[in-house]
Parts: sequence; C-alpha cells; structure tokens
Amino acid sequence: MYSIELDEELIKKAMAVSGQKTQQDTVHAALRSFIKAQNRKKILIYQGKGIWEGDLNEMRTVR
Repeated sequence: MYSIELDEELIKKAMAVSGQKTQQDTVHAALRSFIKAQNRKKILIYQGKGIWEGDLNEMRTVR
C-alpha cells in the first residue's frame, strides 16, 4: 500500500468525469487508462514499416 498526496481539486474532477465512487478506484482507473494509452503509442514504431501484408480492398469486401 502506498500513501501519496493528491491534489484535491484534481481528484474531485477525475471522480466526477470518471464516475468512480472512491479516490482509490479513481486512481486505479486513471492508471489503467494511462497504461493503455502508453501501450497504444508503442504500436506507432511500426508505422510505415510494411509489416502487414494483405489486400485491404479484399478485406473490406469480405464482410
């Protein structure tokens, strides 16, 4: 367990927009969101590398 000092106004705003009922749940949700965002950024290293092979037009018609 960690003890950290949080900006009260910031945590209140985060709780309001997230719908979380406790500060702990709010912080956990924020950490999960931060981790997801950082992981999504990692995929950008593959942009323009030509790793994917396939036919996008064919893929779109197979629905």
